[in-house]
Formats: sequence, structure tokens, C-alpha cells
Amino acid sequence: MRNQRDECISMYLPARNAEPTLAACVGAIRAQSRPPDELFIVADPRSSDRTVEVARQTGLRVLEQRGPTLGAARNEAIAAAAHRWLACCDSDVVPEREWLARLADGRADGAVGIGGRTVERVRSPFDEWRALQMPHHWGEHRLRNPFMLVSEVLFDRRALVAVGGYRDDLNYYEDSDLSQRLRDAGYDLLYEPAAVATHQRTDTLLSLLALRWKYSEYRQRRLLDRYRGLVKKVRVNRDYALNTLSRSLARGHEELGYISCLLFFHHLVMDLSSLLSRRPMISGPVRSYYEHRLAGSIVSALGQHHAGLADWVRADLSGMSSPEKGGPPEQGPPPGWAAYLDDVRLAVEEFCFELGAPLLAVIETSARYVHHRIGPDGIRRLPVIGREAIASALEAMPIRPFVDHPFCRSIRERWPDATSIEVIGKAAQSEREAVGHPSPAADRRDCRAVTLAPHLEVRTDPLGIFKEIDANISRLVVCYQPPARFLPGLDVPSASDLASAAAAAGWTIEQFDTLVGRVRLMLSRTSSTPEGPAEDHCKPAQGRESGCAPCR
Repeated sequence: MRNQRDECISMYLPARNAEPTLAACVGAIRAQSRPPDELFIVADPRSSDRTVEVARQTGLRVLEQRGPTLGAARNEAIAAAAHRWLACCDSDVVPEREWLARLADGRADGAVGIGGRTVERVRSPFDEWRALQMPHHWGEHRLRNPFMLVSEVLFDRRALVAVGGYRDDLNYYEDSDLSQRLRDAGYDLLYEPAAVATHQRTDTLLSLLALRWKYSEYRQRRLLDRYRGLVKKVRVNRDYALNTLSRSLARGHEELGYISCLLFFHHLVMDLSSLLSRRPMISGPVRSYYEHRLAGSIVSALGQHHAGLADWVRADLSGMSSPEKGGPPEQGPPPGWAAYLDDVRLAVEEFCFELGAPLLAVIETSARYVHHRIGPDGIRRLPVIGREAIASALEAMPIRPFVDHPFCRSIRERWPDATSIEVIGKAAQSEREAVGHPSPAADRRDCRAVTLAPHLEVRTDPLGIFKEIDANISRLVVCYQPPARFLPGLDVPSASDLASAAAAAGWTIEQFDTLVGRVRLMLSRTSSTPEGPAEDHCKPAQGRESGCAPCR
């Protein structure tokens, strides 16, 4: 019987508008130390460049994509592949020589999907922002069950077919959606950081923000169909803008501040545009009218706080929408339109108050930098805030409850044999009531007990908990959400930061959930070698009675 490490691998490259990068990608695949046994290209004939022609010049088999989306292209590749194992790599990515060999070795661990570490080639502030805020990897440490695997991945085709393949209505988020359905079906995924590839994409300011909005569209789609939903989406936009701004500032990247600031305003316009685009009886000129009205309200409210920054935002928002300035609809705006504009103006006011005048001045210099008006030396810098001041501010900050009865039920579903749930650290009274009181006999040496740390955000070093936790604890649930109020100088860890720190400390990820900065990790204790095979902390020796002493 063929060893799983040696089983044949098919590989495909989805290619749309890939003329500048496809040849380099194909060359890197052909140079692999362990090349695929089958390699073909799924080329989109709707490309606006010579993608199909360039694909044919490679000498590889070329399938012309039939469906209109990336998800459809991937399903066509699944159907066309000859072998059980199917690798893929986006056509703007160049894998290192050992990339596929590293992924193939991961099959021995029983995962149906093994994804690698894709890093960004940085050539502009926009690429640098994308690398910091939208990483295509989970850090430097191997881990099981990441939230998702990116497009540079090796899959067991049988598992893909079993869950129905990719969503063929998605151009973005199709890989994340598939990963989550595989996890929900009980399959294991593996992140292998030794399988390295480089993303060749480069962005402009507006293409970067459009990409970020498209990535979030699928998960926020329920809010994009009515004005009331758009008002709720304002809070989502605010949270993401401030989270990324916090991370940039804390890591000494004031030059990237304008990108996060503009993201808030940009996404407001994109949200409205998305809603209007699904109203077929609203004409193009009328849609343009509404978009320009919204942009004008944003700039007007911002101008009350910083006129110079408002000028930059005005120029960039004008580049988003159609130059066609239609008039108002004959029947007049709907009744909810005026209230929606008022809500947006108020949100912009609150956003500016939260940032404060000194930071708005820093962001204005960042705007000049990303528009090539000044060099790095012209960017204002924020004074460094001391650790004690940050700790004091966090202590005084209210917490937003994270834990409720469905949350606790999900813990019980993950570990049906759990004997108790013990809360450590800060928690709201409602959260403690949802968890209930631990049994008086609860013992941290009991491998079935669960320890819950619901608010890592109150710690100045949230990543430190993974090493500091009691060595007797074998099941740990940690939660992180950005603090309720913006705090310049506070480093807001990403989901990638949290997962990587957990893996480095020897924890296995049992479940991984994340949305708009809110992260929950369900963890079990592994062996003392974090990057080796995961082992249950209470796994009995061969032939012994099941469970550790407190569990018998």
C-alpha cells in the first residue's frame, strides 16, 4: 500500500487578470523539490488582460473557467483533477522550493487540509499595511485547526467533495467558508509555517481598502440590505478601523495611520453602494447622488475637527464613486434617508472625538506621506505611553460581556465530559452567572475541568497568559476583544498573534472563532514540544486505566 506521504498530488492555478504574475508562479511550481504529479491552470476568459494566452504559452493543460466566480473555478478544478490530493496556489504567489514537500509531509498528521505561510512582498505603504493587518498566515508556529487555511494549500479531495466543495457564488472568502465547513464537519486542518510562499500583490490606497471591504462583505452581509443594518455596520467599521490603527501606532507605524482612518469613511460609502446596487429600480445617476451626499456629510463632519485631513478624505472618497453626479430621485429620498445621514454624522463626530486633535494631526501627516507629499521624516510621532499608564487605563475601562448561555453551551458541546468551568480574571457579573459556580470539589488537576479567561483585553500583555497559566490546567478557553474605548499606544493583538502564542506555549487549538477583532480559542494542553505531534495531557499509558488520577 502506498504511504500517504508518497501519494500522487494534482495541482491547479486559478488565473484571472494574471498576465503579470502567472509565468513566475508556474516557474516556481516547476522548480519544486517535490513537484506535483499533475499541474494545470484554470484560466478565466473574462480576464481583462492576456491571461488565457499567457496560460497557454506555459505548455500546461489549460481549462477555460466556465463559472463566473473564483469558487466556481475551484470546483471545476476539483472535478478535473486526477489524484486524491489536490494542491492550489493563487497565480500571484511564488512558493519557495520546499513548499509542496512541506505540505505533503503534513499529510502524516491526519489532516485533510494543510496550509502554508504566505508572506507579503512589501513595495508600498499599502502593502505594508496589508502585511500587518491582513496577514495570510498564522505566525511562526505549527498549529492544528486554525480559523481558516489560505489559498496556498493541499487538500484531500474526498473531504472537499464530502462537504460540497466551494461556494460557487463567492469571489472572496470562499477559502474561509470552506475551511469552516470542513471544521464543522469534524475534519482536522493543519497550519504548516515551514511551507513558505510570497504574495506578489501590490495595492493602491483605494484597491487595498476595496479588498478589505470585499473580504468582510460575506460575514457582514446581513447588515447590508437595509438602512437600519447600515447603521449597525457603522460600529463594525469603527471597531476595525480603530483596531488596525491601534496596532499600527503601538508598533511604531504612524505612517500607516491614514489608511486605517480612511477605512472607516471608505467602508461607509461602500456599504451604501452595496445596498443601492441591489435595488434595480434605482438608476445609476440616483445611486451616484446618494453616494455623493453621504461622502459630503462625512467630509463636512470631519472638517469640523481637522480641515486639512478632511481635504484628503474628500479627494480620496471622490475617487471611489462615479463622477456622474445625478440629481435627487423624482419621488424624493425614502423617509429613513435623513435619519441615516444624521446617524453617520454623529458616528463621524464620535470617531473624531475618540481620536483627539493630536492624533488627527498625526494622521494628517500620514495622509501626506501616502500621497507622496512628504517623506518619512515629515510624519509626526505620538509620545510613547508607559506600561503603567496603559495598565491604569485598562483597569478603569468597562468590559463588554462576551460570555452568555450559548457560549457556555458551546464549551459543553466541545467537551461533553467537562466537570466544571472556572472563571479566572476579570468578568462581568452576568458572565459569572452564565457560567455558574464551580463545583466545591473542582480541582485544577482534573483533566476534564475547563478554565475560562474571558477578557484578555484587560491585560497589558494578553499573549503572556498562555505561558503563565497553571501547569495543572489542561483545558483552557481564552477570549479577546478590543477594549471598549480607543487607547493610543495599546497594542491590539490579531487573531494570528493569539493563535501563534498559544501554539508556541504548547497548546492545541480545539476550536477557533474570530470576528471583527473578537477572538475565542478553545485549547487543550499538548506535549512539551509545541511543534511536535499533539498529545492529550491526560492520555493514559498503554494498558493502564483510563484518565489521570483525579479523573478516575
